[in-house]
Amino acid sequence: MDTYKIITQLTAKTDMISSESIKDNFKALLPILAVAKGWGLYGGRVLFNFKPDEDYPHKKPYEIETDVYNEAERVANVEAINKDIDEYNDWADGQNEMHRKELFDKAIPDGVGRDVEDLNLKTQSYPTLPHLSAWINAFQFDQPEFRKMEHVIDFGYVDDKELYKLKESMKEEIFVKRFNVHLFNYIQGSVKMAEKANAWGEDNLWFEPNREFVHWFQLRGINPDDVPSFDNAIIDLTYDEECEEAFGIKDWDKKLEIIEQEMREVIKTNEHLFQDKGKTSLTKGYKIGVRYWKHEGQIIHWEQMRRASTRYPKDLEDLV
Repeated sequence: MDTYKIITQLTAKTDMISSESIKDNFKALLPILAVAKGWGLYGGRVLFNFKPDEDYPHKKPYEIETDVYNEAERVANVEAINKDIDEYNDWADGQNEMHRKELFDKAIPDGVGRDVEDLNLKTQSYPTLPHLSAWINAFQFDQPEFRKMEHVIDFGYVDDKELYKLKESMKEEIFVKRFNVHLFNYIQGSVKMAEKANAWGEDNLWFEPNREFVHWFQLRGINPDDVPSFDNAIIDLTYDEECEEAFGIKDWDKKLEIIEQEMREVIKTNEHLFQDKGKTSLTKGYKIGVRYWKHEGQIIHWEQMRRASTRYPKDLEDLV
């Protein structure tokens, strides 16, 4: 987990989800008061959008309604849109390269300023699109004790899969305390570096965050040294990598019954990945498998695999 990157995103002066430019504002960092469960600040169903320039000839804009609490659905929809975004950006980069070349060829090197419109260019430049993220964490900051309200950031957003997994795996009050300790440990490291370099004082980047965090812990009777930070509780993401390797990324053009048989074979071959209460679970395997497989370009829901499993005889009685 990259703590520096997390703090940069937390203190961004613009909202991450709006895709505006991000500028760090470390001095505004405050302890976290609350964290939203699920994706971003939004619950239920959210529209993920693909919005290319109107001149893009290959695909029209579209929206995908997504249950953001359904991880498999959320990840699959984000990946599908990001694939279209990559193709659009390739097209935009090509158009922009032609535009730069034409601009260079038609520019008159006489030192006289001219409007680009006067060059009668046949090409034009196009903006590229940022990727969507399936792992947006939303945090509410506590109120400050030592600064004016107009200098406060109310909410912060972090795009980090590992942090998302940690947030979802813990009770909110435990996560908030441990996350604040994790941030405080980073601040303390920066303070020690500044002191060693004789650069510590009220004008230091970390002066305000440091005393805000110290005050936060003191008000709650918390000794940060007694609270384990996330360095001791990192989620092992190798499990996801093993599952992706087992299934592979595939888009099937066969019947759902055939896809279910193929998925069942992957589950049987990799039983150690899909255990539930000591037994290999088809349900768990289905829910994971649909993250990586599609049917003719469409998302497969794990219930479709369960229904398909009833349409042919099976010999895997040990699976549940």
